[in-house]
Amino acid sequence: MSFCNSAYVIIVFFKTYYMTFSLFRNCRFHGPDKVANRPCPPRNLIAVLQFLLPSVMKALMYWFWDQCKAEEPSLNENEAPMLFFLHRLHACGWVTQQLMVNVMIDLEVFADLIADCSATPAYRSYKASIALRSQTNIQESERRLSIKELKHKTLLESFLYTIVKLRFPESLSTLLIGLLPINEFKKLFIDAYVDHYETIASTLMITSRVRNISPEVAMQLNNRIVHISVQLFSGVDHALRMVKEKRLHDLIVKWMKNMFTISRTRLDDRGKMVVNCDGILIQNNTFWPLTSDLSNIVSHKVVADVLVEDLNFLTSWTDILKLMQFMNCFSLKEGSHIEYETMACYHGLTMEIEVSIGIMWYLWDHYRSPVSFMTVLIIVYMHFHT
Repeated sequence: MSFCNSAYVIIVFFKTYYMTFSLFRNCRFHGPDKVANRPCPPRNLIAVLQFLLPSVMKALMYWFWDQCKAEEPSLNENEAPMLFFLHRLHACGWVTQQLMVNVMIDLEVFADLIADCSATPAYRSYKASIALRSQTNIQESERRLSIKELKHKTLLESFLYTIVKLRFPESLSTLLIGLLPINEFKKLFIDAYVDHYETIASTLMITSRVRNISPEVAMQLNNRIVHISVQLFSGVDHALRMVKEKRLHDLIVKWMKNMFTISRTRLDDRGKMVVNCDGILIQNNTFWPLTSDLSNIVSHKVVADVLVEDLNFLTSWTDILKLMQFMNCFSLKEGSHIEYETMACYHGLTMEIEVSIGIMWYLWDHYRSPVSFMTVLIIVYMHFHT
């Protein structure tokens, strides 16, 4: 066969393959309806696990409650063999993952756990901790920030609260993240995460200020929080739903504003207050998880359409920008050569990029036409100068 004939056969083959692929797109095991095409396992095969799994998860939840009674609770991976067991079950595939999800979102399972443990010190400590979190008052802020009262109805919500209280242990976080491909679980997990958002933000700030942790530990905590939230708000559907139903954008800017208000310093004799780049919250990049979430939701055009028409959001955001004006002033220093810039300079630059420039870039990208972008700028300008 000549080279031309061979080339012709190859072209015809790939053309036919491409047309077939374009028609059917994916096979029944990897297409959009892959979940519907999965064969149901025999009931006898999963009966034992289906019977034992609720007891296993309730026992693990009670163990976490008991561990969290301590003043400074922490999770030792070697002391949680049941958690390792659940990780092994998760690795078995979608059947065991679905069974785990069914237990976590079952209202009756959590109600049975409360009925069995209501008189125990571990449960009383757990309830007292939730009540205490709802009364948390971040001092030195312009106003008292009351945290939404939490009402747990499922193991999922209680597990999420445990993650926050233990400052996002990797083993428990990865277990729940691994279940996000199940749509029903992801929806309920996002709802619970936003319901706990104020608790997460307050824990983030208290950990940096009161615990006086090192920048390395603070960055590790920030990374673990962002690792979860970026998977929740990167999708436009869930981001838009959280903005409309739970006003996620208001929660973000409220805690960002509180964080920067706490970190203020006096700029001049006229009482101008700006962010202090040497503040402990700024040094530990505590603002990063919040700005990351704001960037994720603003990156969606349909969400940005809602935000630019929300006067409360624009007012809070421009208040944050006001606190950043002249926060990182350079001063002329004579004498010996300065070889390195201070960390305050680095923190100030990072904040300007993530809090201000990054958000404005998304707005410009969404509203590239001169008319629409100028409209947004006028709205921001009017709020900035009121």
